[in-house]
Amino acid sequence: MKVGLHDRVALVTGAASGIGRATANRLVAEGAAMGLIDCDEAGLVAVADELRAQGAKIETAIADLATASGVTASIGALLDIYGRVDVLVNNAGVFRVRPFDEATDDHWQEAFDLHVMAAVRACRLVLPVMRGQRSGCVLFVVSDLARHPKGIAPHYEASKTSLLALIAILAAQEGPRGIRVNGVAPGPTDTPMLAPLKAHLARQSNLPEGQAMEAELRRRGQALGGRLVRPDEVAAALGFLAANEAITGAVLNVDGGTPGGLP
Repeated sequence: MKVGLHDRVALVTGAASGIGRATANRLVAEGAAMGLIDCDEAGLVAVADELRAQGAKIETAIADLATASGVTASIGALLDIYGRVDVLVNNAGVFRVRPFDEATDDHWQEAFDLHVMAAVRACRLVLPVMRGQRSGCVLFVVSDLARHPKGIAPHYEASKTSLLALIAILAAQEGPRGIRVNGVAPGPTDTPMLAPLKAHLARQSNLPEGQAMEAELRRRGQALGGRLVRPDEVAAALGFLAANEAITGAVLNVDGGTPGGLP
């Protein structure tokens, strides 16, 4: 489905792989110029080259988004180049399997710095520009574990749950200024970040990783029969939210119909 983002500028964090990469491809297909941010320089260069080969306008920034300086420098540089921003996708993230008793202060700090504070800092920089335009869309990649936390990675789950509150707060605050704020809550998605969960489930079940993941999804009652979500499916939901001007304050489940979350 074409949604149309011609003459729009979109910024995507965590753009070098997985959902971020798929989202960049989706928004380029809809006509957007892109600002891509990641700490993975090689991955970011590869994505940028791929998109430029399609004729897209692409700018990149290498940054550690878990730091205030990284967010400020990268977002600031892209805003200086484009002079406007129509879509911000807060996607950067990290997933580490740690039960509560094994999650250290550093694990908690890492999760909140990259998932919550990176998004807060990016919004601080982008929202004044959008307010001046009287238009814009801020999107968050959350997680099904934000709605159904299970304790396999409490630091991750708690940080992602914080984003649900942030979406609701900003949607109410910015709506009268013409700015929409939404999110997607993916279930287990076939990206490099899923590797720790696959390994964990395989150890628990003594099954190969693929079979262990499918068995767990079926056990949780996934409506689509135990398959992983594809990154392009999450990107399609983000593209829809980016262009649909009647939606704000929403969080779309993109999880194959998994009522209990994972694991």
